[in-house]
Amino acid sequence: FIFTIITLVGLIKIPLFVPLIFLIVFLTIIVLKEPLANALDKKELFPHGAGAYFTESIFESIETILSTLSNTVSFVRVGAFALNHAGLFLAFMVISELMDNIILKILVLTLGNVLILVLEGLIVFIQGLRLQFYEMFSKYFIGEGVEFKSIKLN
Repeated sequence: FIFTIITLVGLIKIPLFVPLIFLIVFLTIIVLKEPLANALDKKELFPHGAGAYFTESIFESIETILSTLSNTVSFVRVGAFALNHAGLFLAFMVISELMDNIILKILVLTLGNVLILVLEGLIVFIQGLRLQFYEMFSKYFIGEGVEFKSIKLN
């Protein structure tokens, strides 16, 4: 899918039908993964019926395409963080250039870098929590097990 987008944008100079063929082949494999596995295991191809299977597979394929797009757009944040770093450092460079004293220049640059490191550490921490709770946790959490009961104090 990304290969097709890169070709459409013009970063790679190959005919458009090449990545489209790859896209169609891979989407077909995604749609037919269960019948192909059942054929290899010599089981019934569609144990719950072909109609139900293809309906579910088509929606799974659409979900796969949408999640690929959303994950790609999500990584644009990484570029935004790099721009934040560059912009903040540029601001501290300009402030340090306004100083006449070399010790003040060094102090502004040092404290500015420390502040940038602290802010970026906070950003990384927040992004790690976001990935853990919203992307991974919701994908793999089933909700089975023992219900939590708090200790009650009299």
